Amino acid sequence: MNERGFRYEQKYLISLQTAVLLQSRLAAFMAVDPHAVNGRYHIRSLYFDDTDHSAFFSKLNGTDERSKFRIRHYDFCDDYVSLEKKEKIGCLTRKTAVRLDGRLARQLASDMNEPARCGISPHPLLDEFLMLRAAALLRPAVYVDYDRFPFVCAESRTRITIDANVSAGFTAMELFDRERLTLPVLPEGTAILEIKFDERLPAHLLVLMEDIPMQAQAVSKYCLCRDAI
Repeated sequence: MNERGFRYEQKYLISLQTAVLLQSRLAAFMAVDPHAVNGRYHIRSLYFDDTDHSAFFSKLNGTDERSKFRIRHYDFCDDYVSLEKKEKIGCLTRKTAVRLDGRLARQLASDMNEPARCGISPHPLLDEFLMLRAAALLRPAVYVDYDRFPFVCAESRTRITIDANVSAGFTAMELFDRERLTLPVLPEGTAILEIKFDERLPAHLLVLMEDIPMQAQAVSKYCLCRDAI
């Protein structure tokens, strides 16, 4: 990891059959994320964009430096919700986050003009987000739902995840509503493999994946879901 906190990120589109094989191999060399239940958890992210759709078009246009905001929770629970800023410079990424309580998260998701902080302490990221709401009309853009199978290696700070069942939801959805229908966005029978590491991927993991059929892609779950709705 460089001094600014950026890490390398690689993304691949893989078949579900490959995903099953890869999960079996990774389990022998990496730990399952301790927050996962039976090896997985469900993620819902609500992405925000401005009136010019800057986050969407900067990705489509291949802008080298770009960023976007999202609210994220796990398994439809409101006991751990975060506001996150994802930044990207080339193949390097950085995520900063602040924890929200469920009430404030719902207010931000419902597009209220003047959300109350509900006792949340001042935080630079939340301040930046609220400033952009006021100045750039940052508003909810799309929900992104998926099942994540996460593997971690604490020694090398490597994280490998497999994301399946990626689907899009309209912003009229309630933030924690698990019953609303969403639209699948991936080609049938595929999943997304993401690999994050600091300086280099450990050699034994490279060997582990060298015969795995993977197609490197600049795939964005956000853009896939925006396209779908």
